[in-house]
Amino acid sequence: TWLPTDTLEVDLFVSYINANYDEWMDPLATNPQDRDKSHYHFGVPEVSGGVTVRYTLPLPGSIGTVSLQGNVYAQSERELADENGPGGRQSGYSVLGARVDWRDVMGSRLRLSLWGRNLNDTEYYTGGVNTANTIGYYMAYPGEPRTWGIDATYDF
Repeated sequence: TWLPTDTLEVDLFVSYINANYDEWMDPLATNPQDRDKSHYHFGVPEVSGGVTVRYTLPLPGSIGTVSLQGNVYAQSERELADENGPGGRQSGYSVLGARVDWRDVMGSRLRLSLWGRNLNDTEYYTGGVNTANTIGYYMAYPGEPRTWGIDATYDF
């Protein structure tokens, strides 16, 4: 987190993971054998990261606090399930989000928010199951599509 001014906040994160299996036996195979460990991974992206920028508008306190926020998340290619299955890899992607928060609306305990997720409408998958070699199917779980909403919160 970096606070260059009283009204600007920047949050950054980067993750690097270089993980793999030392040994992986496939119990569903007709002839179970150790798979080549260099090709099978934990199903996480090697690199992922994001940035969020939040700016608080300099308004009189009686109006409340209004902040504008934008964020991006990105990740590298990753394995969803057994990479030998159809569609078993998710290519790298990024998603954009935005949010406007109005806290203490006109001196009240009301908070109003307008937000959007995956504003670039990226199609991606969060995981998968490969049963192509056993029952003939591969399933992948889609990520959240473009969504938006309005929240109203009142603190008692």
